Amino acid sequence: MSDFLYTPACEMLDCRYPIVQTAMGWIADARLVAATCNAGGFGFLAGAVMSPAEVEAAIAKTKALTDCSFGLNFHMFQPGAQEIVDLAIRHRDRIRAVSYGRGPDKKIIKRFRDAGITCMPTVGAVKHAVKAIELGADLITVQGSEGGGHTGSVPTTILLPQVLDAVKVPVLAAGGFYDGRGLAAALAFGAAGIAMGTRFLMTAESPVPATTLARYLEAKDAASIRTSTALDGMPQRMIDNEFLLHLGSAGGLSRLMMALGSAWKFKQRTGMSTGHMLNTAAKALKDGDMSVAQTLMAANAPVIIQRAIVEGKPAEGVLPSGQVAIAINQLPPVAEMIAAMVNTARARAAALAMGESRDRGQETPLPHRSESGIAEVIIDKPPVNALDSAEWHALAHEIAALGNRPAVRVIVIRSEGRGFCAGVDIKELNAHPDRIVTVNAGNYETFRAVHRNPVPVIAAVHGFVLGGGIGICGASDVVIASECASFGLPEVDRGAMGGAAHLSRMFSLQKVRYLFFTGEMISAAEAFRLNAIERVVPRDQLRSAAMEIAARIAAKSPAMIRIAKEALNGIEDGNLEEKYRWEQGFTLQAYMSPDSAKRAKPSSPSTRQVRGMAEPCRSAAQ
Repeated sequence: MSDFLYTPACEMLDCRYPIVQTAMGWIADARLVAATCNAGGFGFLAGAVMSPAEVEAAIAKTKALTDCSFGLNFHMFQPGAQEIVDLAIRHRDRIRAVSYGRGPDKKIIKRFRDAGITCMPTVGAVKHAVKAIELGADLITVQGSEGGGHTGSVPTTILLPQVLDAVKVPVLAAGGFYDGRGLAAALAFGAAGIAMGTRFLMTAESPVPATTLARYLEAKDAASIRTSTALDGMPQRMIDNEFLLHLGSAGGLSRLMMALGSAWKFKQRTGMSTGHMLNTAAKALKDGDMSVAQTLMAANAPVIIQRAIVEGKPAEGVLPSGQVAIAINQLPPVAEMIAAMVNTARARAAALAMGESRDRGQETPLPHRSESGIAEVIIDKPPVNALDSAEWHALAHEIAALGNRPAVRVIVIRSEGRGFCAGVDIKELNAHPDRIVTVNAGNYETFRAVHRNPVPVIAAVHGFVLGGGIGICGASDVVIASECASFGLPEVDRGAMGGAAHLSRMFSLQKVRYLFFTGEMISAAEAFRLNAIERVVPRDQLRSAAMEIAARIAAKSPAMIRIAKEALNGIEDGNLEEKYRWEQGFTLQAYMSPDSAKRAKPSSPSTRQVRGMAEPCRSAAQ
């Protein structure tokens, strides 16, 4: 649980996870951007298809839907570009970054940077990345040929390492990403995160009409999501449909008539004069070798896309899409999608780390380290290991995934820092009270993943063991503690509830009630005296003691140990998960009460107790 997902891109963009929602025209609206940011990612408004007035309205709506920072996309060739630049700078309190393709010059980029706004162009070639840095870009998004819309010919797996070698700024990978495996792979390449378009287009918050989304869900053959120059003379990746097939087979006159029809609609929407439109076409012809039809189609491509994406007429417009659409068969809420990506990325990292640990174990002749079969899960979130909703779900997924690996025989859960676990992140709930149900679900899944894990779980705890820390200990099979450890459930003082079911697996009924009603802490020595924990050791011996016990268990028959774990769970008095569910019903009731509103502040009693215990828990090694 070391926060390897918090990359330099997260710092620059002010987000929790290095997952960026790209600025898809007509799609990346305020609702989608806010949902992305609220879930821990970073979203860009699609300002490139908006007028300045529409951009300002979208910024205001996004601000109303999220307290997080977000981004704005624009192009310098769009009408009102200078006004949009001014708007971005005026709203720099919330607009953290701007993205662009054919971008602004050094002077405008300097204005953004002076205002504290990150400049983040998207490129499809190494030379373009180098040029963007020369102009002053802070962060680069590299899109490989798998991506949707305008794209190059080089796959991401080749282009990304080339750009990483060529520039010295953080790089985000785009093109071909849709899940946590891709996120983990991009980070392994050396990227600072990923940017996705199609995956966000195919979510519950996407504004794309159902008739059009059905076409994306129906795409199952990568060959049907191909690049074509038929629209504007430049390669674009789109899903084959009636319009695209007709355009590709149409003759010159037919294309011209189609282009004129689209141009007229574009003219009506934008208010562009006939003279301005013809001048634009003439300039394009002079600067390149495009046909008149292609020039007109390029000038009004947004209208063609709009027919399918906005009006819900997928047969009459184009369907920009990355190849990943063939791997997506559901439209989940953005928060659920990002949480699943984070969980999977963490699980992939944990699996790799376990393999490295086995290799090191074979080379290190320390008696307390097993040759194989021991997986460590390390909670490491300064300052007090208080986890937010997504992190609780990630922890649950990681523990469950490890237990299902045949090579894993024992799991050890421990922490770095000042204490084991201070429970939930109160700051998240203060900022987003609606996440209480998600937090509760994450707690439940974590404790169940420990208790119902097919292999034994050892909790090695130090310092403060509060709230969710108690849940982990109570669900574990063996608990060992450092001399400085203290256990408690100060939930009543925080206007909350929960954890007594798990505390009851450690202490007697009346001791649990005393601790719950008073909010007092109980020392490791007293917990040992009451047979609540297996062993008390000095802080600097905690890990070695846990590994020693784990090694003894791992040396047994794996099949017998798994049978024993299932048998022992089955003979317990009552169902731990059902008891905890009962408690959680009162958790929501307590949280909604006025007393909870008064007490659930960042300076909660648990935080004060944490501060008081930090000093004695330092080991000689620290």
